[in-house]
Amino acid sequence: MSTEVIIAIVVAGLMAAFLIFAVIRRTVRMALRLALFGVVVLMMAIGALVIWWYLPGDVTGNQNRPSSTRPARAR
Repeated sequence: MSTEVIIAIVVAGLMAAFLIFAVIRRTVRMALRLALFGVVVLMMAIGALVIWWYLPGDVTGNQNRPSSTRPARAR
């Protein structure tokens, strides 16, 4: 997985956390807002780490062709 994809996941998680923070701004106390914000950021960070850890970095595979098992034709 490329670094750009991980950065995009982190940015998307931060955007979601800020959106939640803005929506519930006037309805609950500051401690609850910060706790929820922290949970969302933690989930985003763990998700990005799991994706980075478990997905292969190179998905193109081996580009080298195996050698031929048949003998070359005589001219």
